[in-house]
Amino acid sequence: AGVIIAVIGGVMGASGGKKLQGAAQGGLAQDALRAVFQEAEYLPRQHISQETLQASGLPLPQAERMSGSGLVRARYHRRPLEISNLELSNTQAYQNPETEVWEDRELPIFKGQWMAADLGRTLPCDVQAAPKGKLSRLLGREGFASENPEFDRRFNVRCENPAAGQSLLSPRVMDQLLKMGSVYLSVKADGRVFAAIQTVDLLFDAGKGRPDGLTQRFVDQLRVFTDLLDALKG
Repeated sequence: AGVIIAVIGGVMGASGGKKLQGAAQGGLAQDALRAVFQEAEYLPRQHISQETLQASGLPLPQAERMSGSGLVRARYHRRPLEISNLELSNTQAYQNPETEVWEDRELPIFKGQWMAADLGRTLPCDVQAAPKGKLSRLLGREGFASENPEFDRRFNVRCENPAAGQSLLSPRVMDQLLKMGSVYLSVKADGRVFAAIQTVDLLFDAGKGRPDGLTQRFVDQLRVFTDLLDALKG
């Protein structure tokens, strides 16, 4: 009897989880979008294009496969913006110990959320920032130093014009990047902005959350990116 009750409970839990996820990607997501943007389109099964990723200059690992979901196309302060989940992976060959046959399996190397936007103004040079680690060492520092020791401890910055980099990475911008955690930033001289956050919390994913708190959680996810844009605009 205990086994039967457990099985029934598991089935009911799975059903409830599917309904909650359906609501998250339906009305709850739309509520969050209306709270942040005046104009937005949500495409749950799509993501920002691979061409955009290649053009971004984000210091992310090279990957054989890109996937994602939860595409948001919107306008923020009348400028175009896209946000979606992002997953990067490589194929790795391994020998199945039971069959002794070589097979391919996907090896995840990045998972999180990312944004492509436009500041609407030009800059003296490109600026890139990345959390310190194996990837960020490829950036170098090129003479950049801030007045925020915590930022310098956690991030490496690349910019051909250190003065321009310091002007763009204002105290407000650095505080927002620190708040975002493991975030990669690429700002182009033509005003395009790209940011990627490495996190297991995907956009509009119900997870184990309660329905009454999901909309606010989704709003917070979106505003992490819009707050960064506000900071960059000054």
